[in-house]
Amino acid sequence: MKRKLFDKDLYLEAMRQLRTPGIFFLVVNALAAILITMGRWVTELEFVANRPGMLPLTWDPMIMQPLLFTGFFLIAPVLTLRIFNFTRDRKGSDFYHALPETRLCIFFSFYAAVLTYLTVIIMGTGILAGLSTYFYPGWFQFSWADLLTYAFSMLVTSFYVAAAVACGTFLSGTAFTNIAVALLLIFAPRLILLVFTMNVGYACPVLNTDYLPFVFSYQYNMVFGLVGNFFSSLSLNVVYSWPSIWYTLVIGVIYTACAALLFHFRKSEAAGVAAPNRFLGAVYRLTVTFVFCLIPITLIFQSVKGGRSMSSVEIFQLVVLYIVAVIIFFAYELIASRKVASLVKALPSLVFVPVLNVAALVVLFSVVSMVNGYRPEASEISAVRIVEGMGGSEDYFQQMISKADLKDEACRKAASEGLKRMLEMKQSSLYNEGYDMYTVAIKTGAGWKYRNIALSDEEVLSLSESLNGSDIIKDVYMNLPKAGMGSGVNVLTQDAASLSTEDRMNLYETMRQEVQEMGFDAWYRYLQTFYGENVPLDTMVVTVTRSGKSGSFRVPIKPEMPKTFERYCALRIAGTGVDNALAFIERLNKADNYTYANMTVSVWDYTEKPYEQFYLTYAISGGGEPGVFYNQYNGDKAPLGTQPMSDLLKELSGMKSEGSAIGSRIIMIQFNGAAYSRYYSDSDTEDNYFNEDMCFRVEGDLPKALELFDSDPKYREKYGDDVPAVTEYAE
Repeated sequence: MKRKLFDKDLYLEAMRQLRTPGIFFLVVNALAAILITMGRWVTELEFVANRPGMLPLTWDPMIMQPLLFTGFFLIAPVLTLRIFNFTRDRKGSDFYHALPETRLCIFFSFYAAVLTYLTVIIMGTGILAGLSTYFYPGWFQFSWADLLTYAFSMLVTSFYVAAAVACGTFLSGTAFTNIAVALLLIFAPRLILLVFTMNVGYACPVLNTDYLPFVFSYQYNMVFGLVGNFFSSLSLNVVYSWPSIWYTLVIGVIYTACAALLFHFRKSEAAGVAAPNRFLGAVYRLTVTFVFCLIPITLIFQSVKGGRSMSSVEIFQLVVLYIVAVIIFFAYELIASRKVASLVKALPSLVFVPVLNVAALVVLFSVVSMVNGYRPEASEISAVRIVEGMGGSEDYFQQMISKADLKDEACRKAASEGLKRMLEMKQSSLYNEGYDMYTVAIKTGAGWKYRNIALSDEEVLSLSESLNGSDIIKDVYMNLPKAGMGSGVNVLTQDAASLSTEDRMNLYETMRQEVQEMGFDAWYRYLQTFYGENVPLDTMVVTVTRSGKSGSFRVPIKPEMPKTFERYCALRIAGTGVDNALAFIERLNKADNYTYANMTVSVWDYTEKPYEQFYLTYAISGGGEPGVFYNQYNGDKAPLGTQPMSDLLKELSGMKSEGSAIGSRIIMIQFNGAAYSRYYSDSDTEDNYFNEDMCFRVEGDLPKALELFDSDPKYREKYGDDVPAVTEYAE
């Protein structure tokens, strides 16, 4: 009796048939997982030998195991084409069709073998890449959540490609047409949508294409998104987007179901022929040709919508492009069928090429007319949301506030008038007359529609007043998201690269608690007056990722938020590495080749209001003779050499670090340089380069060594005119 969906023996036979390519890809990916980690360790070994403060090194999972990308563009197609190669050979096709198993059983048993190899290769070597870092304790820092997400997204993408290749295999009977049809299934629908969307966006400035339904976004298709981002130099972080992963998985399941049905109804006679019938052969030819015709279609459409007639050169280009399209039409048929006589049979279907081009232009002009015809009156609008314009599309608060429904008459009228203004006036006129561009969501009886509108200053003010009166703005600003594993919250500090991830998260939590104590009015005012009377000691940059979309906000670290300010200073001071800096100065003194050292000192005076900031520098260079240095500013000999830098560090290291930063002076030091020697022994692993950020708290007088630093006029004015500049003592 025939089994229905799966047979173990068939599955094992498929595993055996795929063992050569499967094991080869597994070994290559496994070696990459191990050797890439080892290679970075070897590369960085000398660099961090005397810099333990640099560890652990942060590592992006995509760099840890880049060969996972081969899963979708190499491994999945090769395995799928290999296991179903009998569909391209009449004898092999007859054999498998004669088996006492159902077609579905054969398909799912063989397809399961492909998915098994893909899972072992991608997930297995992805995990192996993470485990390989444990052979170098304390060296590498990465997120297991990101690594597993990356590996799973590559598995889903490979599953999608395998399903598309299976469909292409069952819709044709030669290796060329298998690949061609599979590529059409993967890329053609999304490419056609992308070109149509871009053209409509070009013709309709009122339409923000970023807010079209998700099916129009190329990012949701993982393959198309990765390929598009790779060639456009955009971020490849689409691999971490769960909406894109789920969308691709759903399409993969649909393609798998289609492949199963196609195999079930496929005739054995289809093996070895370009297409099962003449109709499908014509569809393939026309689709390939139409994809190329998107280029001349775009030229014609944009010329018409741009309000200009085509030049003779552009007309000639169109003629050439359509000649090329005809060549592609016949070339595909010739390569697919390998018979010159088939070109004559294909000739009648050529008439559909201009028909499809005209149809595409009609669709484009119709969509543009429909978009521009949306002009609701204020009375027809029930609510308005501000999506972009008061902080940018990447502003976290703006993203959250965009969910607020504004229903008062002034907002509805502003949206209606702004939309009409955007439709009726030229872009240059809108900018010249001082209108502000906003993206809003407008709700009418037809639902929500996103549009770009042009607002006057008075209309912007009315929107702001309405928004500020909404409860949602207080809720967004006061209820900041919690940080933690899987929270989607990432915290960076602009100047303090030395702070660990844990330190930054603790600082963020301190800030969240202090926000609750401040209250909405004080917190909102604090963010709006970013600099105010005090320059921030540093800036906390918080990025929140939700549903694949990221938004950021910046929090200045100033005494007005005393708890956050004190916590930041304590963390920075605790992480200061004076010993490393002094050791590097010793290497500077001994080096007998090119050397340089730059020490930039920022003095933040919090002893009295108004708080002030001063900058001081000391920069020297040398070469050829140990201990001989020159002023980098004027080239004169610097007799004091490295002494001012070492004296300053020694003075600061002996000062008390505990206590309040407010009421003290905070000294930030950025110290970088290089020390080369002519000869090195094999055992010499000292680092040539040096870079260190340090922080100190000072009570009472400033260190005496600062008198030997070049300073700005404000510093000398406050702390004494007798403070010399570097150029004065270097002589």
